[in-house]
Amino acid sequence: SFVKLCIGNGIGKRSQTAEDGGNNPYFGEEEVLLWVDEANCFDNLKVGLHRQDESGDSLIGGGDVHLLAYMSESKAHASEREEIVPLSISPEINAGNTAVGEMKMKIHFLEAGTLKAKILCAKYLRKVGMTGQMDPYVLIKADSNGSSLTETTKPDKDGGTDPTWNEELTLMVVDHHRVEIECYDHDILTNAHEKIGSAYFSLLPVYRTGYVDVWLQLKHENEFGVSVDA
Repeated sequence: SFVKLCIGNGIGKRSQTAEDGGNNPYFGEEEVLLWVDEANCFDNLKVGLHRQDESGDSLIGGGDVHLLAYMSESKAHASEREEIVPLSISPEINAGNTAVGEMKMKIHFLEAGTLKAKILCAKYLRKVGMTGQMDPYVLIKADSNGSSLTETTKPDKDGGTDPTWNEELTLMVVDHHRVEIECYDHDILTNAHEKIGSAYFSLLPVYRTGYVDVWLQLKHENEFGVSVDA
């Protein structure tokens, strides 16, 4: 069996399968992260226990968890708490009985932090495109178990190989440990976006000191599949 979790209309997450769990499956306190924001913060957490076999997946039972109590706690007192979730199913499926058991789970609400990245400029970028004219922009990506975040700067029109943006991007991070910085050329005539290069940046120094000022070396793969400076 396995567990599916979902909040609102967002994409759900599932646990690993507990092999041979029978009527008392144990999932090893596996951690499953879900993103909660203003779009779904008033929705209940939907919990579903499913059976997995050769014929497919079938619902054993489901239940709801109210999350507002966790989000209303002060950051200083927020802690992990146990929930006993009664599981039920439609009586038509279970011969008139709705209750099918209960599930014990632990819930911990992690408050998001604000990451501000000020994208200043670039220099000595490689030339891409046919015309030689470039309108570069930067895209920041941060992926985690809980969410995937992206933000972009505006293109620097005719910025060429030494563009300047001086633009601040804001990301709401929780369990994100690094970001990917990608630089593209936006061709206005064809609306094409050709990648110039990319780099990864660890967020751990930011979490430790609160501020980092750094140049990043962008890389790209050449025609031989070798990573070279962009």
